[in-house]
Amino acid sequence: MLLEFVRRDALAAIVPPGPIRAYPDLRALEVGRREDGLPWLVRLHGTHVLVAGSTGAGKASLLWGLVRAMFPLMRDGLVRVLAADPKLMELAFGRIILDTHGQYAATRPPSPTCWSARSPGCRPAPQGSPGTSAITPPP
Repeated sequence: MLLEFVRRDALAAIVPPGPIRAYPDLRALEVGRREDGLPWLVRLHGTHVLVAGSTGAGKASLLWGLVRAMFPLMRDGLVRVLAADPKLMELAFGRIILDTHGQYAATRPPSPTCWSARSPGCRPAPQGSPGTSAITPPP
C-alpha cells in the first residue's frame, strides 16, 4: 500500500501544452498533465466520455484539449467532430475548425426559463413551424 500526501498544488501554475502528435491514438489522447506530472490521457475510441463540473471548472478546456489532440486526424479526414453548443459560448470561438472538419450546431434557446415543455409559461411549438425551436415562450 502506498499513501501519498500532496503538500502543494502541482497544477497551480499554467501547464504549457504538450506537442501535438502527428498520429494521435484515440485510445490515449494527451489532454494535459495530472497532479503527479504524468500525461493525462483520455480514451475516446470505443467508449463514452462524460464531462461534468461546476461553473469555471474547465469543462470546455477539456473539450478543446481533445479537439487539439485529434486535430491531425481531423485534418486528414479520419475524424469528424459533431459539436453542439446551445449556449453559443464554449465552442463558438472555434467554429471555423468545427465547420471545416466536422459539424457545428448552435441555436439560442427561446429564453432561460424555457428549457422543457414542463417549464412554467412555456408551450410546445406547432409541428413543422419554420424557424422555431421545440419549445417557444408564450407571446
